[in-house]
Amino acid sequence: MSTQQSMVAVETKRQSRLVVSAKHLGEMLVAMFLGMVTLYPAWLAVVGTFDLTWLDGIEVRMIAMATAMTIPMVAWMLHRGHSRASSVEMGAAMYAAFALPMPFVWVGVLDEMALMVIGHVLMVVFMLALVWRHAGEHRH
Repeated sequence: MSTQQSMVAVETKRQSRLVVSAKHLGEMLVAMFLGMVTLYPAWLAVVGTFDLTWLDGIEVRMIAMATAMTIPMVAWMLHRGHSRASSVEMGAAMYAAFALPMPFVWVGVLDEMALMVIGHVLMVVFMLALVWRHAGEHRH
């Protein structure tokens, strides 16, 4: 194999890694979105129906939002053959996205909407990092 052929093979492998990683990220984002528009409203309905106002704090709502998005994402990852360890790691990243900025809410630097925006942006950033880190594991 010539040097040029080797370079082409390396470039093709890198492009393939990018395509597979982008597809995987897209699938996970769709799963998270579906959880956000189905499971989170269900959570809000239960809290509202049973007058569980003690569950209406910002911390609980953010945990509920992260959970609603994480459940279908992790289920999809396991369905696609990812390891439990990778799935747990991705799930933990979803909660960390809301937990890290939470102290700024407690001291009054961020309001709830800012936390919601920052948490969702951090979710995607953390997902990108983990998808890239585990790109060799993606079999789709």
